[in-house]
Amino acid sequence: MAYFKPKQIAEDEKQEKQQDYDNVNDYTGYKSDDLFIPSAKYQNLKEEVINSDYYIWTEFKEKVIKATEYMQTNAIKKIKAKLSG
Repeated sequence: MAYFKPKQIAEDEKQEKQQDYDNVNDYTGYKSDDLFIPSAKYQNLKEEVINSDYYIWTEFKEKVIKATEYMQTNAIKKIKAKLSG
């Protein structure tokens, strides 16, 4: 039986937690096929919000207005796309 120092055990646990966090293929117990949605239920986001029990239409309109105003700011206009490679 190996002897581990408490500090080493703490480091090992920290590393395991980080690996769990970084695992992009962790589907929390589901298979990836179970999470696939074959087709959209609604035509667009507006229809989905209108038919949703989770979002209020007036809140959605406020968010759209705020986003539209933000898109017109200089901070956004300065953003340029860069090719990666």
